[in-house]
Amino acid sequence: MNTNWKITEIGNSKGILEGTINNHQCNPKEDCPECEGDGKCVECSGSGNVNCHVCNGSGHCRNCDGQGKEMCTECGGNGRCRHCGGSGKIFCDKCHGEGTVSNPYDAGPSRVKCSKCGGAGYKPCPTCSSTTQKLGRFALGTSAKACGSGKCQVCDGTGRVTCKTCRGTGKCTSCNGTGKETCSHCHGDKNCPNCSGTGKVTCRRCEGSGWYQTYHEYDAKSYKKQWHYISSESLEAGIYKASKRPVYKDVYRQWRYKNEVEFDKIEDVRNITEQSFGTSETFQKFEKSYEQALKALPATDTPFKKHLEIVCVPVTKIDFSLNNNNYTAYVMGDNSVVMCGNLPKKVEIYKPTFFQKIKLSFTKGKRLRAYIKLAAYIFQCDGKNYNESRVLKAFMSQLKENSEKLSKFKEQLTTYNSHMPYETFRKEISSLFSSKKTLTFAWQCMSVDKELSPEETELFEKITKEYKLKASEIESLKKYANKYSLLNDESIVKEYMGS
Repeated sequence: MNTNWKITEIGNSKGILEGTINNHQCNPKEDCPECEGDGKCVECSGSGNVNCHVCNGSGHCRNCDGQGKEMCTECGGNGRCRHCGGSGKIFCDKCHGEGTVSNPYDAGPSRVKCSKCGGAGYKPCPTCSSTTQKLGRFALGTSAKACGSGKCQVCDGTGRVTCKTCRGTGKCTSCNGTGKETCSHCHGDKNCPNCSGTGKVTCRRCEGSGWYQTYHEYDAKSYKKQWHYISSESLEAGIYKASKRPVYKDVYRQWRYKNEVEFDKIEDVRNITEQSFGTSETFQKFEKSYEQALKALPATDTPFKKHLEIVCVPVTKIDFSLNNNNYTAYVMGDNSVVMCGNLPKKVEIYKPTFFQKIKLSFTKGKRLRAYIKLAAYIFQCDGKNYNESRVLKAFMSQLKENSEKLSKFKEQLTTYNSHMPYETFRKEISSLFSSKKTLTFAWQCMSVDKELSPEETELFEKITKEYKLKASEIESLKKYANKYSLLNDESIVKEYMGS
C-alpha cells in the first residue's frame, strides 16, 4: 500500500476582498521627499557651488601644493650636477686620476707627468663648467686644474623647477584657485531640482486627486495532492506496469465553503465498486486508510474538491513446482506483466546418483566425443555439412588434444554421414543412451535450421526407440531443448556433460 502524497501546484490567484474598500480625502500636495520641503538644493545647500573636485576646496595646485615649483627630475631635488656628483671635476681619461703616465721613451718603469691634465689627475666637469669651457673655448691662462660649478644645470643648484601643471602660479587649474566649482546637481540654480525650489510635489498616494482608497488583498494558492492506494502491497511494483481497466473517474465530493459540502457521491462510488468487484470491502479499506493519511497532514489547507479514480488490474496466480520445489507466479493486466519472487536458476532434467556421478567423471572424455559424433551424424544425415551448429563448436572447444589427434578426429567426423547405417553408428555413441538428455541434445541439433528434414525425422524416431517413454515425456524433453538453446556455449556443455 502506497501512502505517499504527491503535491503539485495548479493555480495562484490574487485580488481585493469585497467589503474592505474605503475612500479617504487627501492633500493633493506633499513635502518634496528630496529636500524635505526646504526647497534648496541638498548637494550645495542652496549656495550653487561645491568644493572643487580636484583640489577639494583648497584652491592650490595639487601637483606643487601651491608653491609654483616642483622637484627637479634631473638631480632628484639635491641640486648637484648628476655627472660629477657636485665636485665640478671628473677623472682624467688618460691617466685615470694618477697624474702620471708611463714614459714612452724609456722601456723601464719610469713615469712622466700626464700632458692632458697637467699632472692634476682630473679635468673640469664638462656638464657644469662655464659657458666658455662648455663651448671648448678656454681663455688664456686657464689651468687644467680649474673645476666646474658642481651645480645641476637644469635647476641651477636649487633642486626645484617651475611646476608644469600650474606653470608656476601655484593655483588649481580646475577652479583657478577659487576652491569652488558649479554644483552639478542644480547646475548653479541653488534650488532643489525635484520640486524647483517650491518644497512641494504632487501627492504620491492620491496622485493629486485629493482622494485615495484603502482595501485588503488576498493571495491564494491551490494545490493538487495525489494519494495512491493499492490493495495488494506485495504486487505493487507489477501493478504500476500492468495495463488497467477503468472503473470510476470523477469528482465525488465538493465544498461550497469551508464547512459546507456542496455534494457528496460516496454512496454511488460504493455501489459501483460492489458491482465491479463483487464486494466493497477493498473500497472500505481505502476509505479507512485515506482518513488516517489525512490526519497526518497539517490542517491548514482547505479542501475544495476531491477527485477519485478507481482502476481494476486483472491478476492470475500460477502455482507450479520444478525440481521438487514450489513456486508462485502472477500474470497482471491485459499486457501480461509477470511477477515471480523466486525462480530456479538451473533446470535439471535428470539428477544422477552418487555412483553414477563417479562413473560419469571417468567417462567424461568418452561422452564428450560421443556427443560430437552424434551432432555430426545428425547434421550430415540429410546431406548437409556436419559443421552446422554452435553447439558442435562449443563441444569441440572442450577437447584437450594435440593438433595431430584433433585433425584426425575431424577427418573421422566426415565419415558419419547418410551412408553409415544407424546400427553401425549406434555402437559409436552407446555411452549416451544411459541418459535421457541425449534425446534433448538430438532434438536441439535437429532444430538448428528451423526446418526438420525427413531424414532427421526418421533418425529422431530411431533414437526415441532407445527409451521407453510416453509421447508427453518426449514432448517435455523437446521443450528443454528450446530452453538450452538460449544458454551460452559454456553453460550448454556444462548442462549436458553433467549427466
